[in-house]
Parts: sequence; C-alpha cells; structure tokens
Amino acid sequence: MIEVLEIGPDNTPRVRGDEATHVTYLDRLSWPLPNLVVWDFDNLPLPFPDDKLDVIHAHHVPEHSRRFPDLMDDLHRILKPTGCLFATVPHMDWEMRYGPMPTHYRFFTEKTFDWVGINYAKPWKVTKMETLRYYHRILERGGGRIIKNPTLRRIAYLVLYSPSLLQKMEIRVTLTPIK
Repeated sequence: MIEVLEIGPDNTPRVRGDEATHVTYLDRLSWPLPNLVVWDFDNLPLPFPDDKLDVIHAHHVPEHSRRFPDLMDDLHRILKPTGCLFATVPHMDWEMRYGPMPTHYRFFTEKTFDWVGINYAKPWKVTKMETLRYYHRILERGGGRIIKNPTLRRIAYLVLYSPSLLQKMEIRVTLTPIK
C-alpha cells in the first residue's frame, strides 16, 4: 500500500485514495475529510513516524510556514528513502509585483530549492522543477474541455482572465530525500 500525505488540502483535496493508496490529510483547520489530522505544521515534529510515507504533496503550503528549514527537515524524516515530495509555491516575482500575502513568511525562486538541496541538515535532491504562469494551471484543470482546439482554448482563457492573473507565477518542484 502506498502511503500519501497531503499537507494543506483545505476542503478540496487534490489527492484521492483508492485500494492501493492510503491518503492522510494534514491541515491547520478541521475539514470534513477522511483521515484528517488537524495539526499546525509549525508545531514540529509532525505526528508521523520516521520513514513512513511514500509521497508528500504540499500545494501552496511551504510559504505559510514560519519554520521552513525545520519543516523541510521533518518532511525528510517522515519520507521513505525512495519517496518524493511534490511542492508548489508562489514565485517571488509575482509576490513582489502584487504584494505578498500577510501569511506568506518566505519567498521562493528556482534557486531556493537548489539551496535546500545542499545546505540543509537533511539534504534533498531536486528531480524536477518548473516555473509556471497561472494560466497553465487554468488550462490543466480541464475547464477548457468545452473548446477542443488547444490553440483556441488558450486564446479564450487569455482573453477571459485578467492580466494580473496571467502574470501570477508559481514553482512546481519534485524533491527526493538523500538519506
């Protein structure tokens, strides 16, 4: 059985379990989700044993941690040596252009994750990194199924969404622990 942790799912988790996958959700707030652990992820260590999880998803969560280096070290601890951490964070360029949210305690660039890989007490290997504009996410979510032609779909979404959304950038990174 594959053990998966999704951190910060809110009331709309991205990961679903099945017969071969057991998903645990970790959030600061209580949501009507199965296998939800209500926990402040700044309160470390997280309530999981060492080398327990195969996969961790953290979508727009790391920037909300006051203790980012410690959080990364604890995620390293609970992830199996063959596991993966999938994280998505807002890009610093977008944050600085439109003003950071008051609950964002850290800014991210592509270099942030290179630094995580070599300078943390528990190092990580960056296996994949992408910098995406917000409209890529809009197109991926499937809202464009109405317009079959990909080029027309992109044009329609570019016209529909405001320029500020088009400038929003995020970083998607896949990390594996070096143990």
